[in-house]
Amino acid sequence: MDLIVLGGYGEMGRIVTIDLVEHCGGCNITIAGRDVEAARKFAESLKLKGKGVWNISWLKVDVRDHTALAKALKGRDVVLNATNYYNNIHVMKAALEAKVDYVDLGGLYHMTKRQLELDRDFKRAGLTAIIGIGSSPGITNVLAMHSASFLDKVESVEISFGDKTFRKINAPFVVPYALSTLFDEFTLNPYVLVKGRMTKIEPLSIYKKVKFPEPIGDLMCFAVIHSEMATLPSTLKGKGIEECVFLEGFDQEFVDRVKFLIDTGFITDRKVTIDGTSVIPREMTIKLLNNFLPKGAVDDVEYLRVEMIGTKGKKRKKVITYCEVRSNKRWNLPGGSWDTGAPLSIAAQMIASDEVKTKGVVPPELALDAKRFFKELEKRGMKVVTRTEEM
Repeated sequence: MDLIVLGGYGEMGRIVTIDLVEHCGGCNITIAGRDVEAARKFAESLKLKGKGVWNISWLKVDVRDHTALAKALKGRDVVLNATNYYNNIHVMKAALEAKVDYVDLGGLYHMTKRQLELDRDFKRAGLTAIIGIGSSPGITNVLAMHSASFLDKVESVEISFGDKTFRKINAPFVVPYALSTLFDEFTLNPYVLVKGRMTKIEPLSIYKKVKFPEPIGDLMCFAVIHSEMATLPSTLKGKGIEECVFLEGFDQEFVDRVKFLIDTGFITDRKVTIDGTSVIPREMTIKLLNNFLPKGAVDDVEYLRVEMIGTKGKKRKKVITYCEVRSNKRWNLPGGSWDTGAPLSIAAQMIASDEVKTKGVVPPELALDAKRFFKELEKRGMKVVTRTEEM
């Protein structure tokens, strides 16, 4: 397999690349991005710590330079896009020109809708593009499809995640994932399915308690804009789905700190001038907060949860499926990061080994066989559990 990871030395891209090193023996792996020195240093560090037999290299490429990017992708089996979701359309168009299969980590609601518009182009080219295959979206989509297999009719779907750390983090603000995405989730209008109709609501206007397995237990979660809402209502339309919502769970202290940044203008895109120098507060805030990385060994657990209500025969049932993810001790990765990066690697390997037959632009729930995907998650210490109960 010849795989190229765009942004493969970045926050999420590092984890994608680590998983390839761990599980794709014999692969040719190229770490690519604008900072070729960072790519080189990371590649060299992997050669020292990794295991198995593989070839790993690095390459300078700017994803906004279409000609250069298409040239860099040509001849590869799959391109793994681990850059910011704002780049997804650019990379997909380069993949089309280079005739290379494609996977990415997702792009919230509106970006996902735009990506789906390229479905016909990918089908004509005989290519597969799996969009949104991280933890959420990604694992959550497949959990939902798996849950639906227990029901004849689906009434409602509630998707959520929650995380708990077992040690105190000595930092004023710990970044859970890409801050640009986090800020968008807190400020853009979420979409929810209500009585079969997609409805736009105010940010943070749905706030409810969700019961996760211990040690998390009850956690307050709120509706945010997410790409599951752009695909699952359509995927499950044939089963009569009427209600669907995506909920995000953080502790109240973290939510209050993010809201403070919003309310005081620290994440605005409008330029401000300080002593004659123009600054974009959002860019400055992201740069500063990315310095607060947890030091020492990480120790946490994350649960990705799907609760589905519907009917089987004449009986009304509730199906709850969750994925438990613990921190990766070997590479000192938080569970909430490990379960985001690893699925991108899994999907790319499944495409390259011809396990994915679907062509076009497809969400994870339609592209991946749930049982096969769950087996790969289990190899990485991620456990999927399903329980049903009559209502």
